[in-house]
Amino acid sequence: MFNSNQVDLNRLLPVNLKLILVTTLSLVMFGCATSQQSVKDTAHEQVENQSEESTAEGITEQTQEQVAEAQAKQLEQQKVALLTAKQDPMKNTVAPLELIKGYDQVKAFIESKNTSKAIEHLSKLQMEHQKFSGPSYRLARIYLDQKNYVEALEAVETAISINAENYFAHNLKGVVLREQGEFDKAKQAYLKAQAIYPAHPKTHLNLAILSDIYLYDLTSALESYENYIRLVKEDKKVSGWIVDLKRRITRGVN
Repeated sequence: MFNSNQVDLNRLLPVNLKLILVTTLSLVMFGCATSQQSVKDTAHEQVENQSEESTAEGITEQTQEQVAEAQAKQLEQQKVALLTAKQDPMKNTVAPLELIKGYDQVKAFIESKNTSKAIEHLSKLQMEHQKFSGPSYRLARIYLDQKNYVEALEAVETAISINAENYFAHNLKGVVLREQGEFDKAKQAYLKAQAIYPAHPKTHLNLAILSDIYLYDLTSALESYENYIRLVKEDKKVSGWIVDLKRRITRGVN
């Protein structure tokens, strides 16, 4: 039942005004919904942009690492190429059959621990084959084993005078000089051997040991150790030395 004290707004408000109110409320509700959707869309776009940026950064970092690895590999190949560019000057040296047989006899003397006979036979072979440096080189090795450094140096100098391209003799000279405490002269002998034939691994190893232990030149030692590994491909003991040497260089410890 209708109460006379209550006001019926539907009767008081004109029809046009009711339409306006309904329309206004609809627009407000639509605007709120649109605003919320806009915020959601914006947030979604930001997430997508951040994801794309992260992906792009990851690709860039990966590309930079790949470029760095490729450059390092190329540099390593260049270093190996420099070491192996020269031909072995001793490769085409052919000893006469009599000299080869003489070496076999010397080897038998050494194995039987008759070094005096070995020295005598090598001295005879050198007199008979004066154009070949092998007999004097082998004499120097025997004297070195006996710690007779004076005779060893004299014999190796004879070998070098016969064949200045005998990098084995230059390397051995470096070892003899090192044992005599002539470290700078030993270094020059090793460098001479390297200049003649850079692909001789033992020379790089000997120079590395000299630089590391005797000259305390750690940077040069590292370079020589790494050159040795480049030539022999694998040496677990020396690889361990390289790791230790790099640690010492980083710490500034000799």
